[in-house]
Amino acid sequence: MRLGARLLDLGTSDLGETHAKKIFQSVGLDLAKDGFLESSSSKNAPPVKAKKTLVKTYQYRDEDGKLLYEKLRYRTETGGKSFSHRRPNPDAPGDYVYNLKQYQNIENYDYMV
Repeated sequence: MRLGARLLDLGTSDLGETHAKKIFQSVGLDLAKDGFLESSSSKNAPPVKAKKTLVKTYQYRDEDGKLLYEKLRYRTETGGKSFSHRRPNPDAPGDYVYNLKQYQNIENYDYMV
């Protein structure tokens, strides 16, 4: 057990990694492939976004019933929640803009389903 810990310690420096690779290769193991070190490709890989499914849409309207924006609730594949906002696109009816830059003080609007 003590020898294994020392080999893993060797794997943490550039010089030690070279020696540890040779030792691990001699017993048929690969430091990165077998999970002892991060591979260089995994260090530079972009983060993977979790897939999400739209669960509910909450509509916020003004006093006249005009849709101001919607709050979208998502369920991630790991079981978590996430939210985003969208508002009708004034230049393209039926389309949405996914931000609330137009609304500075949104807490004054009533929630309506």
